[in-house]
Amino acid sequence: LDADAARVRAALHALPSSQREAFVLCDIEGYTDLEAAAIADVPLGTLKSRLRHYVKLGTMEQRIERLLGDFRWGRMDEVFSVG
Repeated sequence: LDADAARVRAALHALPSSQREAFVLCDIEGYTDLEAAAIADVPLGTLKSRLRHYVKLGTMEQRIERLLGDFRWGRMDEVFSVG
């Protein structure tokens, strides 16, 4: 379990801070998109775009598994590139 927690922490820290904040607020702390947007002090659309890559995956477990996969295969820059 500690190894899994360490992998999640490492993957989260590899995210740009804005995406990490959105992911943690919504998927780990359980805030709604609207609540998370208010906490992050950003428009709702901005928050949703920060989550767009993982939102379509469904459950929190599926999202974390995808995050870990992207981290494991070195795709964090590709996933969250600005463009």
